[in-house]
Amino acid sequence: MKKFIFLALICLAVSSCNNDDDMDPNTCNVQGFTFSYGNESGFIPESDLTTELDPNGSPALMEIYGFVGPDTVVFTAPYNSDGGDIIINGLPSETISASLDVSGTNVGDLIRYSLTGTYQGQPLTGEFCVVVDLVRP
Repeated sequence: MKKFIFLALICLAVSSCNNDDDMDPNTCNVQGFTFSYGNESGFIPESDLTTELDPNGSPALMEIYGFVGPDTVVFTAPYNSDGGDIIINGLPSETISASLDVSGTNVGDLIRYSLTGTYQGQPLTGEFCVVVDLVRP
């Protein structure tokens, strides 16, 4: 019986209680902008980003921007498209692949973009997991 209790305690100790369902695209492990390209990587928390949606533009546009210490980002994409323009840390703008994984349309809704491509000649990967702050009329 002692062995059973010991094994049960070990199993409980190594099991995780993860409230974030990694298979659910409507949740995020981390909210904000996480990126990596070349030897550069960074994170800007969601609280330091502004997310604006202009659904009535032609085309409808999504803009996400933030400035924290050395890390800055400006990302603009036609909403529901597979690409966008990004500026990281003040370097020139480049067009990258951006997959819109979760598409909120109201203030407070979650937006999730997965980014891949090349930025400044280096492979880029990143993710925006942000909340809509402003919907332009």
